[in-house]
Amino acid sequence: AEPYVLGVSGGAGLGAAMSILIGGAFLGAVGLPLTAFAFALITLFAVYAIANQGGVPSVYSLILSGVIVSAICSSVIMFLVSTADIDGMHTVVWWMLGNLQPSSWSEQLVSLLIIAAAAGALWLLAPALNVLTLGREMAHYQGLDAGFVTISSLLLSTMLAATAVSMGGMIGFVGLIVEILAERCGVAEFAMMLHLPEPALQPVRQLLAGESAGVNSTGADGVSIVHVTLHTSVASVPGLLTTDAVTEKIRLMDQFLTSAGSVRRAIGVCALNPHGGEHGLFGDEEQRLIEPAVTHCRSEVNVSGPFPVDTLIRRAVLGEFDGVVAMYHDQGHIPIKLIGFDAAVNITLGLPLIRTSPTHGTAFDRAWRADRPATAAGMLEAIRMAEKMARRRI
Repeated sequence: AEPYVLGVSGGAGLGAAMSILIGGAFLGAVGLPLTAFAFALITLFAVYAIANQGGVPSVYSLILSGVIVSAICSSVIMFLVSTADIDGMHTVVWWMLGNLQPSSWSEQLVSLLIIAAAAGALWLLAPALNVLTLGREMAHYQGLDAGFVTISSLLLSTMLAATAVSMGGMIGFVGLIVEILAERCGVAEFAMMLHLPEPALQPVRQLLAGESAGVNSTGADGVSIVHVTLHTSVASVPGLLTTDAVTEKIRLMDQFLTSAGSVRRAIGVCALNPHGGEHGLFGDEEQRLIEPAVTHCRSEVNVSGPFPVDTLIRRAVLGEFDGVVAMYHDQGHIPIKLIGFDAAVNITLGLPLIRTSPTHGTAFDRAWRADRPATAAGMLEAIRMAEKMARRRI
C-alpha cells in the first residue's frame, strides 16, 4: 500500500508541520526529517495497534486503520494552520504543495543523504524481500529471519517516505480542486464556472441600466462565466490557448445552460487582448484561435464573439448573454466576485457528479477571529445550487 494509506505520510506531514510552526531549529539540519520520521513511526504503530484489536490484522483492517489515522493527522494539521499566524500559515500551506522554502540547503542535503542511505539499504534487502513473497514458511526453510526483514523494510520505507514528505510536502498531485476532481474522475474535458444567480444580479442590472433604459433580461437566470485556462500564470495563457480548448469550453457552457433550462442559451466569448486585438495590432489570438472556435460552434450553439471583455461583461450583466467564456482566471473571476462575492457559486463542469462551492477560499485569516467573523452566505448559495442541479438530474 502507498504511504498515505498506512498513515505514514499523514504522520510525517504532521511532524514536519509542527517542526515548521513550533520550531525544530534546536535539532539543527536533521530537525525537520527527524521530526517527520518520529511522527511517521508513531502513526505506523498506531495503525498496527488499531488494526490488531481483533487478533492478527488483515489487509483490510490495516488499510481502514491507516485511512482513519491519516484523516486525523490531516485534521490536526489544518487545526495548526488555522491557529497559526499569517506567516506560519503561508509557510505550511506552500510546503504542503511542494515548496522547498521551509527547509534550508543544509536540511535538503541531509535529507538527500538519508534517502540515499535508506534506498541503498532497501536495495540490499531486495533479495530477502523476494524470498519473503513466497511465504514465511518458505523463507524459514531458506534460513531467512522473516521478522527482521519485515521490520527492517518497514522502518526503511517509513524513513524514505517521511524524509520525502519533510522535503517537499505531502501532496503528490499539485493542482486545485477542479484539476484534482477531474483527475480522480478520469475526465479529460472539464472547466471551472462561476455562476451568479438572478436574485443577486437584479439590483446590479437595474443600477447599470438606469431608470430610463430597458433591461434585456427576459427569461434570464443569472449569468455564468466559464474559463478556458485556469490555475496558471498570466504569461503562459497565450501559449496554452488553442481553438480546441475554446471549442470545448463553449460546448460545456452550452450543456450547462441546457441542463439549467435556459431557452435562449446565448453565449458570448471574450477576446484575450485589449479592444479584441484591434485586428492584430495588439495580438492575433482572436483571429487565429478564438474566432475559428466560435465559427465552428455557431451551427449548433447560440454563440458569438470574440468581444472585448470590458464591454462583453456589461452586456452579459444587462441580460444580453446567459453565459460567458473567459480566456483566463482573473478575466472571469474579477467581475463575478466584484458583483456578488458572497452570492456567486463555483461549479465544476464536465464531471459525472455535482460539485459546487463558494467562490472564495477557506479564509484561514478569519478563523477564530471575532473581530472579522467569516460568513456562511457563500456556502449556503453553493448548497442551494447543488440541490437545484440534483433536482434537474432527477
